[in-house]
Amino acid sequence: MSSDLPLAADGPPASVSTAKGTPLAALPRGYRWRLLALLTLVYASHSMDRSVTSIVLELIKREFHLSDGQAGILGGLAHGIAFCIFVIPVGWIADRGNRRNILACLLALWSGITLLGAFARSYAALVLVRFGVGAAESGGAPVAMSMLGDVFTPRERPMAVGFLYVGLAIGQGLIFFVGGYIAQWAGWRWVYAIAGIPGIIIAIALFAFARETVRGERDETPHESGRSASPLAVFSYMLRHPSLMLIAFGASCCSMASNITWVWMASVMIRSHHMTIGTVGMVLAIAGGIGSGVGSLASGPISSWIARNGINRLGYVAGAVALLGTPLGMGAIFSPETSVAVACILGLGVMLGAWLPPAFGLALGLAPSQMRASVMSVIQLGSNFFALAVGPVLVGLLSDHIGGDRSLLYAMGLVFSVMFIAAISFFIAGFKARGIVADAPAGGIAAH
Repeated sequence: MSSDLPLAADGPPASVSTAKGTPLAALPRGYRWRLLALLTLVYASHSMDRSVTSIVLELIKREFHLSDGQAGILGGLAHGIAFCIFVIPVGWIADRGNRRNILACLLALWSGITLLGAFARSYAALVLVRFGVGAAESGGAPVAMSMLGDVFTPRERPMAVGFLYVGLAIGQGLIFFVGGYIAQWAGWRWVYAIAGIPGIIIAIALFAFARETVRGERDETPHESGRSASPLAVFSYMLRHPSLMLIAFGASCCSMASNITWVWMASVMIRSHHMTIGTVGMVLAIAGGIGSGVGSLASGPISSWIARNGINRLGYVAGAVALLGTPLGMGAIFSPETSVAVACILGLGVMLGAWLPPAFGLALGLAPSQMRASVMSVIQLGSNFFALAVGPVLVGLLSDHIGGDRSLLYAMGLVFSVMFIAAISFFIAGFKARGIVADAPAGGIAAH
């Protein structure tokens, strides 16, 4: 298979585009790789601005005299509620509008709001900032994955998603490493200021170099033309296909386990192992940056290779990764030995990056092109509701309820156990998807 998009000898010139987008044959060779690189940078900004509160949460908690429950609202609920309110409408709009323009505007918006966090002088103001960031970030993943789905084939998509999620790792690594030391020496407000600037620059580059492409050209089966499906039709389609619902449920559980790790693990290491914020930032930077990046990079091509004989096998890959991540998470939380806890965090970082390409690759393969952004929005709604709106605040409230020096550990362990439930869900999704042909029309998923 060629590494670049083919150029038709008698095709339109590169400048040709239609109301529905630019045909793939009209784009320069290597365009899809440049698009992938740009979207990876978008994801890096998304990750930085979503995770910025995590590394400075203890400092904010002390300055504003917050309980763990209030800190959980700031670390997840404020962002997550806004994300869940707007993700479906944004996905619906993206299936009908110019995705490049939508994504560039959203990126500039969430980056600018993050920058405003540096000027917050109260807990309420920070909650409003996190709400605004969550609202704007709701369109990041659905729109980016929809764009990738139109330039990569079904069997290439896990690899593309793997590279895309390297941006998630890069953003986490940078904000944990750089942000930890900046917070230690200059205060948490400077971390917010620095986190917001890159996204504005990337938004300009995205608007200048990316293009809106014709939808569905890379699909393996014919897709329906005409208007995109309504939100009701999208929900109905997903309800008729258990594999998509199981992927959504498994992604929700994995995302919850992942987000409470990045939101609360710094507090665990500071309280249980008496680390400085700079040292914790370095550990989490390696785990969330290098570890998650390696997990995504390795999992993407491996998943694509395994899926050559059936995309349903992507469910088995995602299930195996979630299963391996469960004991690593428990070791990171409960180990009394600092060295063992750090080793488990590093291993967990790899697993938290590795489940994403096979899970979302399977979802992209099962979703029809004309409702791909909407299907991904529904999955993002579930995963981010539990990851952002429920997970961090649930850990905080449980910790306050349990009380005592080890309350945070018990709360973390209880909530993190959903990683095992995710593994079961992914395995069943793979089993249910046996014999399915990727990219069937909206009328139903085709079987061999």
